[in-house]
Amino acid sequence: MTQDWCELCELPLSQCPHGAPPPPPPVARTPPPRRPAPRPARAPSAQARDAAPATRAVTRRAPAARRTPPGRTPQADFRPVLLAVLAEQPVAVERDEVLAEVEQRMTFTDQDRGITADGETRWRRTALKERKAMVDDGLMDAAGHGMWLLSARGRDEAASRAEAAEAAGSDAGTDVDDE
Repeated sequence: MTQDWCELCELPLSQCPHGAPPPPPPVARTPPPRRPAPRPARAPSAQARDAAPATRAVTRRAPAARRTPPGRTPQADFRPVLLAVLAEQPVAVERDEVLAEVEQRMTFTDQDRGITADGETRWRRTALKERKAMVDDGLMDAAGHGMWLLSARGRDEAASRAEAAEAAGSDAGTDVDDE
């Protein structure tokens, strides 16, 4: 079997782009049919106006806050602990060190210790979400990948929470009557 060879690229004509037939012309695409323009609303008839109330109250619900499923620690509960742990560190700290300290300071339920679909412990995932919320609120600075650092605003917030906790602790001791 003899093959014809292209003189330009030295490939068989069956594989050569020069010997190939020209591509078919592109198919003209027709635009989708247009929808008819919406008709203007008709004015209600006199009979309908008389039967309907003059004003109609429309009540809208505010979007519901995301609730924590029962048996899990709410995300907001991580903020005071994260603030306290990071306030003790003058420099940026690695994520795993912070989370190890959080694990020691908090108590978790069995559901918190469950594993998420991507293999991470559920309480750690919740702590990471709270860290993201703290960055969005300006309480933490982005100190690099895997490094956590409180901002000046975060240090002020941690100090005010510590003072409030000390005041609450000292008030609890003075409520006892000496007889």
